[in-house]
Amino acid sequence: MRKSFFIVVTMALAVVFVMAQCVQAQTTLNFWTEWTEDPQYVAIEELIDKFMSENPDINVKHRPIENEQFHTVVRTGFTSGNPPEICQLEGFEYVIRYAKPGQLLKINEWMSENKDRFVAGLDASVTWAGDKYGIPWGGNLIMQYYYNGEILNTYGISPPKTWREFLISCQKIKDNGVTPIAIGDKHGWPGVHWWGDLLVRFVGAQKVWDLITRQPGHSWTDPEVVQAATFFQELSDFDFLSKGKASDDYPAAVALFFAGRSAYFQTGSWFVGQYKEMAPPGFEFGIAKFPEIAGGKGPNDAVMYADCFVLTTALQDDPEPGYRFLDFMSRKENQEIWVKYNQSLSPVKGAVNADTAGPYLRQIAEMMAATDDTIPHIGHVAPSPLGHGGPMYVGGLGVLTGEYDAQSWMEWLEEEAQKYEPIYKERL
Repeated sequence: MRKSFFIVVTMALAVVFVMAQCVQAQTTLNFWTEWTEDPQYVAIEELIDKFMSENPDINVKHRPIENEQFHTVVRTGFTSGNPPEICQLEGFEYVIRYAKPGQLLKINEWMSENKDRFVAGLDASVTWAGDKYGIPWGGNLIMQYYYNGEILNTYGISPPKTWREFLISCQKIKDNGVTPIAIGDKHGWPGVHWWGDLLVRFVGAQKVWDLITRQPGHSWTDPEVVQAATFFQELSDFDFLSKGKASDDYPAAVALFFAGRSAYFQTGSWFVGQYKEMAPPGFEFGIAKFPEIAGGKGPNDAVMYADCFVLTTALQDDPEPGYRFLDFMSRKENQEIWVKYNQSLSPVKGAVNADTAGPYLRQIAEMMAATDDTIPHIGHVAPSPLGHGGPMYVGGLGVLTGEYDAQSWMEWLEEEAQKYEPIYKERL
């Protein structure tokens, strides 16, 4: 009896010892994203749980960071020497910001082996100086606007297809005591969305790219570029924007729109996946292509960007767990989970399909398929000093407060662009 008891105890201790060794051997991956709200949060949590069930030797600690604080927190993590092992970034300039000082891992070989998974061209968002620093993740079209169908129907308005029709509808809506456009530009980027869309519609994607890359003969003070900024200024001058245009943040503008107090709202295609969580029952949600502008050179050009996942030098001694994470997240069946939850475009071929895409996402996909040319979001491809905290964002906000007009805004942008022209050249 004692012998049997001794054997049982010994075996139990052995099991505990083995389990302890397994726990000790487990690798932790800190993973930071800006997905604090559903549906993104619940989708990424499900994918993380699925990943850990398939990889029990890896523990992923997800840290969701609120959008407006995200870039500051990430920058602090890198500059303090405590970055996460894996980070979601918004691509292009945000990748270069950390790739240039050697804080990200190059994944050229992995991307070469797996390039056939991805839609062609989106890897530009994770490329700098010929090297790949991550995988594209998700995709967002910015060339659309959203509308309250009940308000438009009340005043006999069809979703405008041209800029002239759009302005006429705004005046009619305003004359009936309703706010035409909800916007909360406190942090600058919603205004840049409007301006960027107007710019691409009027001068075309190629001209915008020439401006960004400082090609000879192109200036932010060119008359057609100033005119595009004037279109944005006129929305404010005509009193078509919500009263909190410069003091409200993005969530406040969203709330205004879904409260039925404005007819139009403009943001990226991620809104398609969020509206069900935000809209009250019976809200007549509509989506339409951003209006064409008479005489414009980009009637079918579009602004789009892809998020990305990068591996940081925190994994330089053992990157294999990070590669497993990238492999898992970029598999079609897992991208389908993301698409189904979020109703967003995917960089992985075949993930947007009849089983995953609802009618609004299919509408977005059709818009994307019909484009003649695309350019990344202007705030993501310009050097950082020109974007967040610089003349693009701050100047656009200044137009709404009256501090700048279209001409002086573009003059400031051109002045700063000349200072940072070497950064443009180095970026290419």
